[in-house]
Amino acid sequence: MTPVTPEVALKAGSALGSSWMTDFTDLSRGDFELHLAAIGEMGFNTSGTSGQPSTWMRTSHQLLQEAEMTAHVLGLDHDSVHSTVSSESLYGFAAVLVAAKLQIPYVYDCWGVRQVPIRGKQPLVFSIPPSWQTLPDSLTRFFDEDRSSETSSVRVIHAGARLPPVAYQTVLRLKRHGHHIDGVELFGASETGVLGSRQFSVVRDAPWTVVSDTTVVSNDQSAIHGHDGRDAIHLLTIGGPRVGHIEGSATTTGGTATTGDLVVDSPTGTLRIIGRASRRVKPGGRWVDLDRLDSQLLGLLPEVKFVTTPIDDPLWGEHIELIIDPSCSIDADSVHLHLRRHSDLIDVVPIRVRADASLDRSPMGKIRLPKPAHSRPGQHAAA
Repeated sequence: MTPVTPEVALKAGSALGSSWMTDFTDLSRGDFELHLAAIGEMGFNTSGTSGQPSTWMRTSHQLLQEAEMTAHVLGLDHDSVHSTVSSESLYGFAAVLVAAKLQIPYVYDCWGVRQVPIRGKQPLVFSIPPSWQTLPDSLTRFFDEDRSSETSSVRVIHAGARLPPVAYQTVLRLKRHGHHIDGVELFGASETGVLGSRQFSVVRDAPWTVVSDTTVVSNDQSAIHGHDGRDAIHLLTIGGPRVGHIEGSATTTGGTATTGDLVVDSPTGTLRIIGRASRRVKPGGRWVDLDRLDSQLLGLLPEVKFVTTPIDDPLWGEHIELIIDPSCSIDADSVHLHLRRHSDLIDVVPIRVRADASLDRSPMGKIRLPKPAHSRPGQHAAA
């Protein structure tokens, strides 16, 4: 593991490799602000998973505000940060900022693949979906090795995609064994920074508590997405001082941004999110939420890396395909047959399953989609 200075961690954390650490213990608040001021501006890319990737810029003052808001949401009584999230993403960099803000050690372990031990008595553990392949063991080991005190507690943070069932189950299991652990989901985007938080939940549209410096702006999309009245759907638009600006545009301090998330009317100060506009499609005249479908498919294909996508084929019309990573060493036809046999457990069976070697992951751990080739649904690409 590479030790780096606080200055380097705040300036170039995304270029330091898959495992590194820094100690912010001796960093004063004044030094933190000076290091951020020296950065000027920093850009964070959207993943490109559900649209065209873009770069959103933030000033050093906005980064300081992000540190303060994230630390406020997560609490100030922590003594270390263990992150499995690249600081190339805003969420990953926020983990660095929180450690600097709280003047505590920071450790980065890319997606938890090295299983670096979790240290401290009250650590914050930042996670994304891929890291839950190893975090259950790492968290169990943390509590098993801490035999000297019953005061240790862990707060696990999750963001970037829907909470995997294993995350909720791990926190619940450790609680039942008498350990002090809780899970907090953060909701936000490269455009906006953190917008809201909630406790780990298996309820898909459980409400989020909106952070104090953010305003939700009405943006009715009912006519597009097929709901009205009490179930009116809005495209989430927010305003606040931490909203970034597109690279190359005029620098602004705050403003508004539309995230692409679909929300329904909620009491003031809360949000109920029902999905992404780009992931809510209507092939064959029937609405399908691809995020919901992904969750169902995970239950049937727990060991498979995949992405679902709508394909607008000029001959066959819009349909849904399942694209799998060939590294999983599983036959596409076998997967398709398995899904048809268990069609009662999923909203829709993808018309086509194919393997594509060009799948990769974004800094937030999301599988990114290659450019789709228009082809007949019955044909399968070679692995």
